[in-house]
Amino acid sequence: MITDALLGPIVRRVKSHSDTSRDSTRSFLSKHLSTIGKVNRFLFRGYSPFEPLALQIETTINCNLRCQHCERTYWPSNHYVDMSFDQFRSIIDQFHYLSVLSLTGIGEGLLNKDIIQMIRYAKSKNIFVSMTTNGTLLNPLINHDIISSGLDELSFSIESADPETYGKIRVGADFNRVIGNIKRFVYMKDNLGSNIPEVVLRTVAMKHTIHEIPGLLKLAHDISVKHLMVCPLIYSFKDGLEQPNPEEMKDVYEKSKELAKQLSVNLDWDLVNRGKFTSYKCMVPYYNPYIFREGYVAPCCLVTQRLARDDVIENFTFGNVLEEKYSKIQNNEKFKSFRRKLLSSDPEEIPDICKDCWMLFRG
Repeated sequence: MITDALLGPIVRRVKSHSDTSRDSTRSFLSKHLSTIGKVNRFLFRGYSPFEPLALQIETTINCNLRCQHCERTYWPSNHYVDMSFDQFRSIIDQFHYLSVLSLTGIGEGLLNKDIIQMIRYAKSKNIFVSMTTNGTLLNPLINHDIISSGLDELSFSIESADPETYGKIRVGADFNRVIGNIKRFVYMKDNLGSNIPEVVLRTVAMKHTIHEIPGLLKLAHDISVKHLMVCPLIYSFKDGLEQPNPEEMKDVYEKSKELAKQLSVNLDWDLVNRGKFTSYKCMVPYYNPYIFREGYVAPCCLVTQRLARDDVIENFTFGNVLEEKYSKIQNNEKFKSFRRKLLSSDPEEIPDICKDCWMLFRG
């Protein structure tokens, strides 16, 4: 099979690294998939010859916060049905080469009562599993369940080390309580002698928060967290939310890089320099699709944040894995056509939703 020939060695290597840091896994995937992307551009032309290596599954769209920069804040405040464990299992069982799984979507994952069972099921298949939380719901029992589940990486979303700024952005959360929760989680993990999950502070850099990153590095160091991940603002859901300009990013990055080295905190900076347009730089729709809580398949997590949710589901999803197998969806005409356009060397032929995506302009 083409899948075996292309991905077999990669899958075996990634699975052998499932107990290592997120960085070694990501760097290994990026290095090899870039090469596959170049081959795909000229040989397959939108056809996907292999199953995804990675998935992002949205297990809930419920949340207990109303964050300033999150689309969910601007929805009606309804309670929505979560993905069930049986639905989750039926999805996971469709992917025979799955090596990396993110259980992060629009909502707060710990609100799904089956989340620990989901993690354990994925780990039983030797999959690297990560998730992101706002940190408000942790307690000793949940901490123990997460640590014993085998979760590989747990990221805490936090945009500021200043309680007042944090409270304005993450409406409904108490800064001191969340920081206390993270410290107790790290302490319990260390006390149990567990190397996992790797704990990460994760921040969305906006024009009015980019200067907060050095403070977050110091906070990470103070609470014994070794990783800070800086992510871009993909889509603004409120007037006044803007991406930082390149000069601001460069200045903060240089200061932060040096500070991170001094504090021995790993700085994972996803705010990339805008370089020359190159279509094959984005292989995400081939190896890492996004699955909505309802089962709809989107090409990646980034498109889910660039338009209203209903618009994305209607125009940029390609089938539903709770209604038909992914093997039928991955090369249907709609999905192939999307990937074919994404491979175009002409920026004007790229799907509209992707035209300004930083994945295609990475320097």
